[in-house]
Amino acid sequence: MGIKTILRKIKGMGLTTAFLKLIGYDAVFTCAVRQRASKEDIPETKSPFHVFGQSKEFWYADPLLYSFREKECIFMEAFDRKAGLGRIAFSERKEKEWTTPKIIIKENFHLSYPMIFQYKQELYMMPETSTAEKVVLYHCIKFPGEWEKQQTFLDGRKIVDIVVKEIKENEIQFLGSECSKDNDLMTKFCRFSLKHKEGMFVASEETEFNRVQQYTWFSRCAGYPYSDLLPLQRSREGIYGYSIIMSDRNEVMESGNVIMKAEITPEDIQLSGKKPGKIIGIHTYTRTLGYEVIDVEYMEYNPSKWRDRLNKINRKG
Repeated sequence: MGIKTILRKIKGMGLTTAFLKLIGYDAVFTCAVRQRASKEDIPETKSPFHVFGQSKEFWYADPLLYSFREKECIFMEAFDRKAGLGRIAFSERKEKEWTTPKIIIKENFHLSYPMIFQYKQELYMMPETSTAEKVVLYHCIKFPGEWEKQQTFLDGRKIVDIVVKEIKENEIQFLGSECSKDNDLMTKFCRFSLKHKEGMFVASEETEFNRVQQYTWFSRCAGYPYSDLLPLQRSREGIYGYSIIMSDRNEVMESGNVIMKAEITPEDIQLSGKKPGKIIGIHTYTRTLGYEVIDVEYMEYNPSKWRDRLNKINRKG
């Protein structure tokens, strides 16, 4: 890594965050939820989100709300600190409380962003599986906790943070993103479809749309589309998911153009409960009729950070 790149990252993070990372802090996430604070499409920023509890085993990110048959659930990434991999977990609203997140999908690769959709009365999940270089589809056996792997698609592709664009009679269209090989914080949109035939899905890419897309800091979904909006996450040099852009849904879906309606930054977020450290980023927002959920990024001290890195270097040597 060149000196210019290092200086750009320090500038993007800020001197305080860069110093904390140097002395052993890691950037981690937690989720926070609140009752719908407003009927307006743009989230209001005065009412606090209540922070989920953390554990020694996991921290939580990519929370996506989903309601089905009177069950209100938050599906999320549960990052296994020991394994260094994301799992898929859910928390259910019961007796005015959110249950402790329960792991429901575990693979030998990283899982995150558990996007759920309904097609012909069946529920499916298409989480982010980009480190496995394929798109994986899971089928729901019993909501919310039982899922089975159904099919894989687009081998060799690293597609992140997928949402449904449109559902037709025998076709489902999706919008996702691909990371730049030079800087994985920069992304460009891509579209693909699954066509349903004889009980199976067949994937195809929309090459004309994909060919003209450009890498940016904000071409990446940050939650389900709703009303005429699509939440996008905006990164900047050194910080993954610094803020959330509320963009014009149709413009992004049809052309990949981002027209910003509003932006939510770390300074806009109010928290209650056991608060983490200073928020340095937010990168997911979803809502249902009753609730809103976000994730927030903050710095957490890792006493074994440099020891683990030195051990890794020694093993390579």
